[in-house]
Amino acid sequence: MGKKYAQLETLHNVNGRVVIVGDIHGCLAQLEDILSVTDFARGRDQLITAGDMVNKGPDSFGVVRLLKSLGARGVIGNHDAKLLKLRKKIRKHGTLHGTNSQSSLAPLAMSLPQDVEEYLLQLPHILRIPAHNILVVHAGLHVQHPLERQLVKEVTTMRNLILQDDGLYRASEDTTDGVPWASLWQGPETVVFGHDARRGLQRHPHAIGLDTRCVYGGELTALVCPGEHLVSVPGWTSNRSKV
Repeated sequence: MGKKYAQLETLHNVNGRVVIVGDIHGCLAQLEDILSVTDFARGRDQLITAGDMVNKGPDSFGVVRLLKSLGARGVIGNHDAKLLKLRKKIRKHGTLHGTNSQSSLAPLAMSLPQDVEEYLLQLPHILRIPAHNILVVHAGLHVQHPLERQLVKEVTTMRNLILQDDGLYRASEDTTDGVPWASLWQGPETVVFGHDARRGLQRHPHAIGLDTRCVYGGELTALVCPGEHLVSVPGWTSNRSKV
């Protein structure tokens, strides 16, 4: 089976501010709070999400519908992609079997509205914003691969890069071995990403991590450009499970 490369999209004609929000995970009230605190206005500002809009929180469909109504762009996260995968299985088999039926995403997949599915389906894996010299990705970028050869699995799940004997890096979802991929990213674009709730807010010379554990009672964080200002609001307090 051939490698599946990530879809890259470029966002042109960006006027006004860009507000990039970290992992929302169905926390609609927190998304509304961050929009209020940043004084977001559709038509003046552009809203961007770093993926994982759904799952775990109280209103995944409400989050996606609000994003859609505001003309938000963004990238697909591993939870969003898993939801679409489960929905596809339901269409094929009529239901979910085995471990898929036990997934926290199973109830969402069984009742996934068409408008929410369509919004998620059109999201790329990597979003380039030339006006602010920014790349948005859910999990990370492999520092030894060009943008056109980034792998879907890596850009949606990686956290670390592990140096091998041949001088090449291997992407890893775990944080035990290797180093944070973002610490190795040399630019020239600044990469804005989510996914790594274990590390929380990350600031590297050319990368900013925005997953601040919103759905686990942490914060929902946004990056506002120009200026790269960080803004946070209190997270959802009804789910304090371990990451």
